[in-house]
Amino acid sequence: MEKTLKSYLIVGIILFGITRIYGLFAHGVISLAMESTAIVALLGGVFLALIKTSLNKKHPSSNWLVFTYNVALAFLINHLFIQGVLTIAGGSSSLDYLFISLSGVFALITIGLWGINLFAPKKESIKA
Repeated sequence: MEKTLKSYLIVGIILFGITRIYGLFAHGVISLAMESTAIVALLGGVFLALIKTSLNKKHPSSNWLVFTYNVALAFLINHLFIQGVLTIAGGSSSLDYLFISLSGVFALITIGLWGINLFAPKKESIKA
């Protein structure tokens, strides 16, 4: 759990630094979407640590759950960052909706895997 929180803290600090550096060149224009990337990363790490406490680590779905969760969060952060850049630049793109859509798909997969993991029978409880 400590490793998860430390990794997400590092990512959050890096994202905060990137948004600060980008903000230097934004001529005073800010974007709530871009400013929230670091917060989303930090809250995502805390939420993943909480999810990991409820997982049956021996079940194969636990590894896939962590993978799909990370992918969903990465797509969400990319969406927020690109939306922020587009807001600051005054432009628009249809590709930012691709990131939020993929984030939603992977989030649904994660929820499904979490359900499978929670309700999967424990190996030691099965008697032949």
